[in-house]
Amino acid sequence: EATIIAAAKKLESHQQSGRVMKEYEKSIATLENEIDRV
Repeated sequence: EATIIAAAKKLESHQQSGRVMKEYEKSIATLENEIDRV
């Protein structure tokens, strides 16, 4: 649980940055494309 909390806090701090969010969105899109191919 402590790891999840730490990750959540890290994600929150990352969400302050638009550039990081763009990278995150790109990663999600890539992941969705991989899932679609299966």
